[in-house]
Amino acid sequence: MGPTIYDHAPTVNFYTGMIDDTESSMCAKCHEQVEEWQESGHGLVLEHHGMTPEEFNDEFNSFSSCWECHTGEGFAAANDPYWDAQGRPEMAHLIGCQACHDPHDATLDHQLRNLDDYSVEYDSMYVATFTGYGNAQICVRCHHAQRDPP
Repeated sequence: MGPTIYDHAPTVNFYTGMIDDTESSMCAKCHEQVEEWQESGHGLVLEHHGMTPEEFNDEFNSFSSCWECHTGEGFAAANDPYWDAQGRPEMAHLIGCQACHDPHDATLDHQLRNLDDYSVEYDSMYVATFTGYGNAQICVRCHHAQRDPP
């Protein structure tokens, strides 16, 4: 919460418990889907790219738009209107549960941060709008063509 009520600086732990065994995931205490995450593309980023957590941080927590899709903190900051980001964290984390799910807002469907339509301007002539994907609508915020529709 911060040192005083006036210095509210939330620190959300995006740690999934999967980078090493020093900490266990808060989500795993009740949700068995964490094992699914461990074997997903999000959970295996470091292994697939042969990166250490420090290399991941150096690559994706830089001052570019990459962090919005590649780090948990960046995704939450870009997709949650109530996110009170205090700048980029010293050490960014993988896309884990808390990136897409807001554990503090039970009013959201499956506590998903953002299910709004999403538009991508590929050039001045073509804008693609992603809509109608249900709960997977949050996924298209990162999982879409980056340069052109094909």
